[in-house]
Amino acid sequence: MKIIAGLMIPLLTGVSVFAATSDRKGCPGDSLFTRMPGTHITDCVSSDFDSQLFHCAPGKPAVREGRYMMTRYQADPGAAAATPVQIIRNHQSAAQDLGGRTIFEDKRYACIQLAKAGKEITAEIDTAFNRGYLVRIIEKAGMKQEIAGNTDIFLKSIKDTGHVAVYGILFDTGLAVLKPGSESVLAEITKLLQQDQGLNIHVVGHTDNVGTMANNMKLSQDRATAVVEALVSKHGIARTRLKAAGVGPLVPVSTNRNEAGRAKNRRVELVEQ
Repeated sequence: MKIIAGLMIPLLTGVSVFAATSDRKGCPGDSLFTRMPGTHITDCVSSDFDSQLFHCAPGKPAVREGRYMMTRYQADPGAAAATPVQIIRNHQSAAQDLGGRTIFEDKRYACIQLAKAGKEITAEIDTAFNRGYLVRIIEKAGMKQEIAGNTDIFLKSIKDTGHVAVYGILFDTGLAVLKPGSESVLAEITKLLQQDQGLNIHVVGHTDNVGTMANNMKLSQDRATAVVEALVSKHGIARTRLKAAGVGPLVPVSTNRNEAGRAKNRRVELVEQ
């Protein structure tokens, strides 16, 4: 449990230390956070798959798709209502302890991303309700890589264009630790470097444009470095043949206005030195 601005909020879903009153029947509470103290649930919606507009960047909201849940909380009669800042800070603190990060915040909204059980989760906290607030959550299963890669294709692309985009190198949202599912792609890159002993490459990390420029630049560099370290330590590639670089969202191959485009932009590229 954590105390933020004079309020207490448990960090995981469970029974609140403050008893809610008059919850709407059939509304269990959202799947990620416990409620603010002294509140009850007045409305909820859930759907196995839906398309919703989320406020996760300045300007117009963008579409997010996946399993959807909405829960509206209201202050109990006679209870002091939390301010928008208190509501946002408590949810940010809880999300941080779950490995999440805030990707957008203004006076009304906070948009939080995290990974849980192999799913990419986006949570929007909306504080523009009289004596209450709204939590909306989209859960999107991690993108499955159908084809890890092929050494001959990699080699041909590098010879023809000087670079090749590699998908299937997997990281949790906002992190630079390689997931076990990346191993088949790393094996293909290893085959490529073993097949052409004269080939030296830049390993270049790319992100979408969600979040700040500074965070994305650092994240892309850290992810490229993680790939280099794996190729050196686990696959026996000489470090002198590899250089890591991160360019963040600066070289997109698709639009960042929708999730399909952002997924294409989140990649690693091999560039001939």
